Amino acid sequence: MVQFELLRILAMLGVVMNHVYNNGLHIYEDFRVDASSPLGFLVWSVLELMKLLVLPSVNCYILITGYFLIDRLDFRLKGVWKVWSTTWIYAVGIYLLALILGVVPFESKELLRHATPLLSNSYWFVTSYLILLLLAPMLSWAFQHVSKRQYQLALVIGGFVCFQPLLGWLVMDDQQVLLFIYLFLIGGYIKRYAENTFSMQKSVWASVLVLVVMFAYTLYKNYRNEPTSDSQFTIFAMAYHGLVLPLSVAMFLIVKNLQINNERLRKAILFLAPLSFAVYIIHTQSIVDSWLWRVASDWLSGSETVLLPLICIAISLSVFVVCVLIEYFRQTIIHKISILMKKKSFLMLCFLAVISVANAQSRIDRQKLNDPESFTIVVFGDVQNYTKCDVYQPIYELCTAWVADNIEALNIKTVLFTGDLVNRNEMIVPGRGSMNQTSKQMWEWSSHCLKRLDGKVPYIIAAGNHEYGYARGDEPFTHYAEYYTPERNSLTGKHLVAAFPNRQGQASLENAAWEFTDKNWGKLLIIGSEWAPRDEVLEWAKGLCDSEKYKDYTVIFLTHSLLRGRTGNYTDKEGYKIEQRNYGKEIWEKLLFPCKNIRLAVCGHTGHPASDDGKEPGSSYDHEINNAHRCDKNSAGKDVHQMMFNVQYLGGGNGGDGWLRLLEFMPDGKTIKASTYSPLFGISPLTKHLAHQTDPFCQFEMVIEK
Repeated sequence: MVQFELLRILAMLGVVMNHVYNNGLHIYEDFRVDASSPLGFLVWSVLELMKLLVLPSVNCYILITGYFLIDRLDFRLKGVWKVWSTTWIYAVGIYLLALILGVVPFESKELLRHATPLLSNSYWFVTSYLILLLLAPMLSWAFQHVSKRQYQLALVIGGFVCFQPLLGWLVMDDQQVLLFIYLFLIGGYIKRYAENTFSMQKSVWASVLVLVVMFAYTLYKNYRNEPTSDSQFTIFAMAYHGLVLPLSVAMFLIVKNLQINNERLRKAILFLAPLSFAVYIIHTQSIVDSWLWRVASDWLSGSETVLLPLICIAISLSVFVVCVLIEYFRQTIIHKISILMKKKSFLMLCFLAVISVANAQSRIDRQKLNDPESFTIVVFGDVQNYTKCDVYQPIYELCTAWVADNIEALNIKTVLFTGDLVNRNEMIVPGRGSMNQTSKQMWEWSSHCLKRLDGKVPYIIAAGNHEYGYARGDEPFTHYAEYYTPERNSLTGKHLVAAFPNRQGQASLENAAWEFTDKNWGKLLIIGSEWAPRDEVLEWAKGLCDSEKYKDYTVIFLTHSLLRGRTGNYTDKEGYKIEQRNYGKEIWEKLLFPCKNIRLAVCGHTGHPASDDGKEPGSSYDHEINNAHRCDKNSAGKDVHQMMFNVQYLGGGNGGDGWLRLLEFMPDGKTIKASTYSPLFGISPLTKHLAHQTDPFCQFEMVIEK
């Protein structure tokens, strides 16, 4: 969620400001503000409050880590490598640059120290953070099956250990691994048990209360003319007898409850957040650190006392911005180098040679476009029956893995899901036989399968009825927004242009729009909707389509319920109890017909097993009753193609046989070739002849009139 990315930025800015205080201003040592006059007391108070506000910065950063990793059991080696390599590049690079410029003399001992920044403890935070990332899967595993009460007991014991001065010898100086583990577990506890316990108002009041107590303590120490140095307390408390911990949690909850809807602000946050970690690495590099705070200290010492708070802020922002720019240019240069390397014919020939040796047998599941200038949109029908039973779950992952493997071969622009990614939104007692998973297990497996696509291709998910309520979509609450956010897949977030609140009033991808561009098809807009969309959702979608910005776009509408299988009739009066609903008939009348630029609608939801009609499962009849396609004229006299694709009843009970709908958008800018393919059959030489379904309802063309 974008608010957590904002917190990462603010936390890193707070770290810089904290260093300005301790290393540049020396507020608790030789540089002290005379608070005897009213003006001096005001300046001192502002400086103290600013200091208190930035103290939780490191804690908040670790709380975010615990919040997101508490349920993940996989080792994040890619993340560990990224942190380590970035640290090493700057540690060595800045040292070599200083050597070239003659800033420092060459010493083999110094070269070794900079070449091993983590072993030499040059970056205590990075060292502790990497240790935490390596321990995170084990911590998640250890706390996977504990009860809420046992978790609370662990936090109480952990708090005693971390904030007991007599136990400070358990870790090395400045390596707060135990505190990081404790903060990780607190973040995880919030995610599991206190997600909606603390409102924005409660969090703000808690922060204010703790700040008042901490400030009162500093007043008392100042009155007695005693320094408030952190060294008076255990390193785990960080400052002021451990009150920084509750302040950190309260501030974390404040940002967590933020709703950031401004698109420009969201994009700015998502741009800055990945660059912010390097701010710490650059400005704390020993050579930079020594020069930076010497200059800052001289500047601050010669400044007017009344301007000190503003100067501290200006220095902090300057350091942050310069470091971000340096990291941006570094990433840009590395990206361009990697592109150049890919273009080298020699490397390409080597790559092809390795592939040809490693694969004596050619890939039989690799699909090809009818025209190399085409692009593909992949459609997943309802996958709920894959997720509800552990035996069928690997089929779902095979499908997403196959899509990821064929992104380049099929020029896949995006992936659409018709909804019902789980069979039950809220079920804690698993059934037996074909539904032996709880709702949490279903949500987590679906999320796990989609990781195959994260960062590789955008995907858009319509919310189905089984994503809502307790059983089948009769109530408005859903866990959808907890698992599918703009931030989890950078490419999905990149194309996102609009969103509308869900039934619970939250900004969510349940109702959202994405923009794509193709040289042959021009501008495309894909709008996804919630289950049985409300009137206001249809009005919002119509407003987008009719707006000056999107009126000339070709629009694709993705929803869950629109057509019935086989007949292609519109769904209507389905009997669900959820209020403010529209089914297929109303969606056509209120949105698809009046909008002049919606040219394709995609849905799932309906269909039934062949056995219900006395037919043999696995026959073409299976596909006939779980597919539909119709074409109607809209108010402008243009064709609107509507396609229903559902897989949940296919495969005789295994959840869908891995069938996918491939939509190839031809380079003529008007023809879409629809085909139906199964990676489950296509992956084996014994069954590859069964991998394509060629019946008329599974393989057809749609022409989009201009």
